[in-house]
Amino acid sequence: MIKKHKKAKPLSYYRNKCDKLYQQIGRMLYDRCILGCDEYSTLHHFVKKSQSTELRYDLENGIPICNRHHCSIHQGKDDTVTGKIIFLKGKEWFDELMAKKRQGIGKYYGVAYYKKKLEDLKKIVDKY
Repeated sequence: MIKKHKKAKPLSYYRNKCDKLYQQIGRMLYDRCILGCDEYSTLHHFVKKSQSTELRYDLENGIPICNRHHCSIHQGKDDTVTGKIIFLKGKEWFDELMAKKRQGIGKYYGVAYYKKKLEDLKKIVDKY
């Protein structure tokens, strides 16, 4: 009997799994939009995923937000939303987030990184 080698899963497989777990954690932690709405829709990445892989799964970068405010941010309809978030979270939070963002510049984020993040996120889910 000839053994078939399992094809290695691509980076996107692990990244997608991590993304789903990150949002699941958001639903476990929050039930309201940070801006005072009764509803919660998503864990918004304050620092965009495209700008920092380092912060992609950092819960400090995840802002609990409703769909209306989330769309306002991404469609550029209301520039005050970002300012309100910074005001509510504080300058210290913002400065720490920017420092973490700078730490990730020039790093390589391969499959091993996402496998590790997947394990870390599963541990968080298990805690709740």
